[in-house]
Amino acid sequence: MTRIFLCAGEASGDAYAFAIAQRLREAAPDVQLEGVGGAKLLSLIGKLVDNSSAYGAIGIYESIRVAHKVYGGLRKAKKNLRLGTPGVFIPIDFGFINIQLARYAKKLGWRVIYFVPPGSWRRTKQGADLPAITDAIITPFSWSADILRGMGANVFWEGHPLKQLIGSVPSPENRESVAILPGSRLHEIQFNLEVIGESLAGFDGTVEIAVANRRPLNPLFASAPASSCTAFPK
Repeated sequence: MTRIFLCAGEASGDAYAFAIAQRLREAAPDVQLEGVGGAKLLSLIGKLVDNSSAYGAIGIYESIRVAHKVYGGLRKAKKNLRLGTPGVFIPIDFGFINIQLARYAKKLGWRVIYFVPPGSWRRTKQGADLPAITDAIITPFSWSADILRGMGANVFWEGHPLKQLIGSVPSPENRESVAILPGSRLHEIQFNLEVIGESLAGFDGTVEIAVANRRPLNPLFASAPASSCTAFPK
């Protein structure tokens, strides 16, 4: 039985991990899926090595507040990678720990396929160590593929995965509302929603709030406009 270990540190990565794991299970029902991720990956595989829902942070202060959680997840992931027969390790973005885990997994004999390498949006450079610590890289941007290929990496580009994910979500033909996307990190939602709410003061239309991984919004509605609000997963 092939082991597949996915590691996602933020909500977008969790959505990718879920989609990858779902397709792997469809193709090979007996595949052994393991990983670090959030609510979506958990809903599919039933148990996580660590839950990364609280890993995300913006700025130095917030990063310090979650550092112990991230390093705890790093230790758990390394321990899990050491156990049993090596398989395929799929790190997804979140270079802060995934670069370390990719290097570690490679030394243990895992095949490493990096999905959405960190900094792939940059048009001038890519991570210098990526070719050495991966067996393959799947990047969402054509310029990233060109740069990595020039560095000697085994890289693939087939477009951006968001296009496929969005294409699979049914949407009403006639939507008459304003969509608010305040972010995926809890403190990010708190800060952004307050400002957005003030900017929409007096708006009497329908407001739909999209947040990642079903973040709790009830305490935040006090700062939102007095419109009809619907929360749904990002």
